[in-house]
Amino acid sequence: ASDEVAYVNISLLADAAPTVERRMLPDLESIYKYILDERQAVLKQIFEVMTAEAFPVLIHCTAGKDRTGVVSALLLGLAGVDHDTIAEDYALTARYAGGMFNELRAQAAAAGRDMSTYERYLEAKPEAMRNTLAYLMEKYESVPVYLIRIGLTEGQINSLRRQLLTIDIQKKIRGATGQRGA
Repeated sequence: ASDEVAYVNISLLADAAPTVERRMLPDLESIYKYILDERQAVLKQIFEVMTAEAFPVLIHCTAGKDRTGVVSALLLGLAGVDHDTIAEDYALTARYAGGMFNELRAQAAAAGRDMSTYERYLEAKPEAMRNTLAYLMEKYESVPVYLIRIGLTEGQINSLRRQLLTIDIQKKIRGATGQRGA
């Protein structure tokens, strides 16, 4: 209810669910590649919000690793973070979201879902993100080129990169000078 927070709900996959069956996307890598290839218009909306609004932004999804993971990987890649670090960061989800995953498992079991299939979607192995980023590089060349291909302008990309890197630089300057930050 805060006037200082803008809530923007952009669903990366909800409207795709009826047309995309799980058997077509048998694992997380397939889902992530599907997002990169088929959900570009929605990704463009997400990145346009980030370029138009002031940071910080909160990006989330049910488990905080799939849709959030792809968007975060693109942001980190734009900021120049290496792929191994992005993949390891993504994998931290498995360590820190264990309790939530247990709740999701219980809900899925109560709903009669096939648990062997469902478990594959709860994984957060670094290889899934590392392979997704390798796919992005092979097909689109780089994160900035990908963002241009989905419709962002160079100005938007540079603005977003500047926002991402400025936040870190400001923290480092304050830390080095002993200043308290705003």
